[in-house]
Amino acid sequence: MSFNRNAKKYSLKYMQNFVEEMWQYCGMRTISLAGWKNEEGTIQACSMDFNNDIGGSHMFDNIHTISASWREYLGNAYENPDTVAGEEVQNIMAN
Repeated sequence: MSFNRNAKKYSLKYMQNFVEEMWQYCGMRTISLAGWKNEEGTIQACSMDFNNDIGGSHMFDNIHTISASWREYLGNAYENPDTVAGEEVQNIMAN
């Protein structure tokens, strides 16, 4: 099983469904941060905000202010000290 292939194939659809259900059943606004290693061993990051698609709202404006601590977390989680030291992690916005 390729986790990278599954992350690419399912993460966006799964998270959008989760966000829609959290709004429908709980009235909650949700953003998601995801991170994984691709086949080359490069850490990938993705932020997902579907709030403009549900309940007549707008997107969360400050999702990028989270990037430094998220990058540090991914570096620690994937045991990649270069990422913690400041290597830029590619951030893909999904909305």
